[in-house]
Amino acid sequence: MNSFNKGVLYFGAIAMALSTSAVAQQLFTNTSYEQGTYPTSGSGTTPITFAGQQAHSQANTGAGTATTGWSVTGWSFSSGNNGNTERWMQDIDDIRRAQSGDRYAYLSTTVTSGAGNACILYTGSTLNFTQGYTYRFSFFAANAGSTATSGSSLPLIGFEVQGGGGPNVLQTVTLPANAAWSDGAESVIPWVQYTLDWIPTQNYSNPSFYWSSFAGSGANAVGNVVLDNVSLTQVAVPEAHTVAAGIFMAGAVGATLYRRRKAQA
Repeated sequence: MNSFNKGVLYFGAIAMALSTSAVAQQLFTNTSYEQGTYPTSGSGTTPITFAGQQAHSQANTGAGTATTGWSVTGWSFSSGNNGNTERWMQDIDDIRRAQSGDRYAYLSTTVTSGAGNACILYTGSTLNFTQGYTYRFSFFAANAGSTATSGSSLPLIGFEVQGGGGPNVLQTVTLPANAAWSDGAESVIPWVQYTLDWIPTQNYSNPSFYWSSFAGSGANAVGNVVLDNVSLTQVAVPEAHTVAAGIFMAGAVGATLYRRRKAQA
């Protein structure tokens, strides 16, 4: 009797271990841009006033960190065009506007869809996406555009996967209006966390990964957004859950049969 019960508990423990082994595996590094060096002198590095605090800011001048003279481990700018402005922001006074730490990204674009939008590229450790697995993209973002600059549009932000033997994948969310926004006022950035789940229909081997922003629709629309504390996790592996469920059910059935036999005896 005691040995059988231990067996049931053992099977249950295996089930729990298998079902949780693939949960929340973080695939990004430097998720809030705190690692790396920001310039504090030279062209384009003079402190600016943004959302009521002084910030060092480095604008995009080309692809990658080598052409800009700075480095933020694991992340780089895309090539800028079509009126895009992409900046790394670093708070340098007592007012903190970043959602996590004191660094965040600012993206501005006039592009409504497709290529040429404002984005930053992840260049950290190799990413591989497996068909049928569930991946969760989590990030904090806010609409950083006033009515005067945003037209009638609401900006969009999301992720984009390119290459790796598959087509481009793009999922976005629309950021709500922020009527109180002012670059120079003592306004709090209204950070909101968003999550997007994605199940690839094919494998992606070392693809390019971008956080992208778009202007949406509207006359003379400009999409201005701030982005911080990004995360990419593998949250589910179907095979593991299936095996775990099978083992757990086998243990449960065994326990039921044992109780019936004991009652009959």
